[in-house]
Amino acid sequence: MRSVHDVGGQDFGAVPLEDHDMATWEKRSNAVANALRQKHLATLDEQRRHVESLGDGMRYMVLPMRPGGTETFSEAELAELVNRDCLVGTRLPDPPRRLPKGNPS
Repeated sequence: MRSVHDVGGQDFGAVPLEDHDMATWEKRSNAVANALRQKHLATLDEQRRHVESLGDGMRYMVLPMRPGGTETFSEAELAELVNRDCLVGTRLPDPPRRLPKGNPS
């Protein structure tokens, strides 16, 4: 049975070789993992085993902060401002493009 990171023998195309800056969440994850290893609280093998045991069905969701000026927005109107990146904590919701319903301004 394959684990989530086991892609040996599968065709995923060329591996990108260009370097890129790490996203904020990647920097934070690496900092936590490094701190656990430096304090001898977890080994690299233990960390890898735990990540792989999560399986490919594991997803993280972050509840984004409500953008200012949206206090009277309905749930559907708020949902229009949020995208996948907001739910995994890598960016903030889009600012509202129009005034909320019921706002006389």
